Amino acid sequence: MPRSMATLWTELLRRSLAPNHLAMQRWAIFALGDSSYERYNWAGKKLHRRVEQLGAVMLLDRADG
Repeated sequence: MPRSMATLWTELLRRSLAPNHLAMQRWAIFALGDSSYERYNWAGKKLHRRVEQLGAVMLLDRADG
């Protein structure tokens, strides 16, 4: 994960979070990356998967750029 996202990511990974922890939250994710990298937009994909696991409402499909 990018350093600027470390605190958020650590919080989202807590096992004590309920499956509906983000049920009232609306999210949109636009992941930026270099398509020549082996793990293109890996952080955005992981974030998207995790917030969905926690019940977040996605306003848009994840976008990669």
